[in-house]
Amino acid sequence: MSVAGVAVAMLLILYLPHVIPITGGRGGGSYLGFWPWPALEVWFLALAVPFFINIASFALNDYFDIETDRKNGRKERPLVSGALSPHIAAWTAAAGYLAGIAAGWLLSPICGVIATLFALLSVAYNYRLKDWPLIGNAYIALSMAIAFPFGAGAVMFQDAPGLGNMMGAGWQMLLLLAASPLTIFLALPAPILWLTAGAFFAGLSRELIKSVQDMKGDRAARGSKHLPILIGARAALILAGLLAAGFCASLLWLVTAPGGPAWNIPSLGLLAVSGLAYLANAIELMGGVPKPGGLERMRKTTLYALMLALAAVALAVLI
Repeated sequence: MSVAGVAVAMLLILYLPHVIPITGGRGGGSYLGFWPWPALEVWFLALAVPFFINIASFALNDYFDIETDRKNGRKERPLVSGALSPHIAAWTAAAGYLAGIAAGWLLSPICGVIATLFALLSVAYNYRLKDWPLIGNAYIALSMAIAFPFGAGAVMFQDAPGLGNMMGAGWQMLLLLAASPLTIFLALPAPILWLTAGAFFAGLSRELIKSVQDMKGDRAARGSKHLPILIGARAALILAGLLAAGFCASLLWLVTAPGGPAWNIPSLGLLAVSGLAYLANAIELMGGVPKPGGLERMRKTTLYALMLALAAVALAVLI
């Protein structure tokens, strides 16, 4: 295969259209108008953690899902088509996890623990959790939602990057987090909490749609018993629609939450388009069986809608 062909195959296995908005969420959480602009090295590390861990997770997912993708007829996937060797996917995953965990610990103790925990959960998800009812879907949604608390924590509770000061704010907050995680979470500003809730609703909705798409191959290749297989595609899609509606509601709470950024017309416009896109999908999901190709269209639409919501938050902060 040509160098260009290998490059395209690597881009496909890295899932950059999914990785970039997740990475942006971590960065958006780092600065949302509540704290001074973080130092350049803090900003870089806050972006590096999700970037590398998500690249690793997607590469490992393709590695474990070769047979499932074959049975689902996904010939565009590089490992199925033979464009890349499975060994390349495995080494890409290992390198990504190590780089992401290292960046987390350089950032702060709390971020190091979160990075390590989610890397381990990512491996467990790709190996087995994805086949458990709702748990696998919830993990993916949580990995999206943690973006904003992670980014905020990178600024609020950091030590000087790389110094490992045992008496610093990061280690003190880590002890508090171990004793009472809910207390630390609720200490975050209200807009961060609503961003977290919205990302979780949106992510879980998209994951349920994907599980419905993959039902046939998941059951045949791995004997999967995830939620759509247990309750049926129709019930799972209704639940996905309710979660999409929950995302729309979270946007309303976000713009009215005290202490948020100064919303302006461009940012509110983008947020409205994002909410309307999700609302249209919610209505379609709850209204009946989507037309052929409808589920894939909805997954693409909601991905673009999430990017618009992220851009809206950025505009509100920066303008």
